[in-house]
Amino acid sequence: EQRNYGIGAQILNDLGVHQFKIITNNPRKIAGLKGYGLEIVDRMPLLIEANTYNSDYLSTKAQKLGHLLLQSYLGTLALLWAEPLPSAQRYAKVNALREIAHGVGLLLQEEARSIAVSLFSPQALIINLGLAEPVEHDWYQNSDNKYRCAIAALLEQLIQWPDLEELDLLIANGTDPFTTLQVGLDRQIFSWQSPVFDDQLSTQRIYSFSRHSIND
Repeated sequence: EQRNYGIGAQILNDLGVHQFKIITNNPRKIAGLKGYGLEIVDRMPLLIEANTYNSDYLSTKAQKLGHLLLQSYLGTLALLWAEPLPSAQRYAKVNALREIAHGVGLLLQEEARSIAVSLFSPQALIINLGLAEPVEHDWYQNSDNKYRCAIAALLEQLIQWPDLEELDLLIANGTDPFTTLQVGLDRQIFSWQSPVFDDQLSTQRIYSFSRHSIND
């Protein structure tokens, strides 16, 4: 990272801007701008959709360049509404999800790889939840683990969304769950208010919550 942010800092100073929020995943950019006496009051993550073509690139940026992208995968969520969402509404939902995830200390990355779409649904909004640092591979087995509690808190908020019909959760052990999928995943179906986190969690299982009756 040899870029110089002096020109950008000078433009902001010329405009009289000394405090601002920044949209970036690059901590070196933040440090570079702070070096010119600017105050960054908040960082907004730059949402990047992971797909078949860029997943390795994003992983390299996180591991080699320190970008604040997912280095550890905690789980994947697939959200389904009664009707497909228009693009504008879908974008708004992603932003709302990002705010909730940020509030419980998690990073969010939208997922668009064909393997994820095939596993869940073409109509689903699919996101990965994770961290910018390593995590123990058995984190999900401890009921008091802070990341498990964070996901539980996130789910508690999502089931309050009146227009959401179905919510699927796939737990990950820190690695990209779509690189280790087994054939014939288990699916455990719960009613909308079921406390799944009272049970022992496992990978290779989809925890599915639906507003519909289990017998529907």
